[in-house]
Amino acid sequence: ITMETRPYVQWELINNFMIDVFKAYGVPEADAAICADVLLESDRRGIESHGCNRFKPIYLDRIKNGTLLPVTNIEILKDTPTTVVMDAHDGMGMVASHKMMTMLIEKAKKNMQKKLFPVFHKEMETIEEKALDTLGNDVSWFCKKFDYRYNDEPWYNAKDAVERTIRFLSGLKEE
Repeated sequence: ITMETRPYVQWELINNFMIDVFKAYGVPEADAAICADVLLESDRRGIESHGCNRFKPIYLDRIKNGTLLPVTNIEILKDTPTTVVMDAHDGMGMVASHKMMTMLIEKAKKNMQKKLFPVFHKEMETIEEKALDTLGNDVSWFCKKFDYRYNDEPWYNAKDAVERTIRFLSGLKEE
């Protein structure tokens, strides 16, 4: 039996820490909570490449050097009864995505037959989770392929994982 040697940190402790640090960097508290939740959820799902290890080098360092803004000012570029196009102007992408999803769910509630909305919502959630899990696994394998230990392993579905993930997250259609 192999004993776990990595340190254990409770989710609540790391969540509170991340929120406090985001706030110290100028991120509003509600937005800091969204960002911490997204990073921790990536780790919970086993997608460590997009979890807490991005906290400092991606988010904090970019806020510090000015390439990422701590306050996400969203501009609605186009708004229809069923769609929305927005620009977050170099703000936190996780915050913009959360706000957009909230807006789209409200649009669906308003414009869809009331009895169909719960079924629609559950189906969309299931489809999104499956797609994100698949992309996460593919991106993880893509990263492992650059480790000499996996050099002789097949690529499986990972060769275009980064491009597919970017298209999925940005809403672009398959080429």
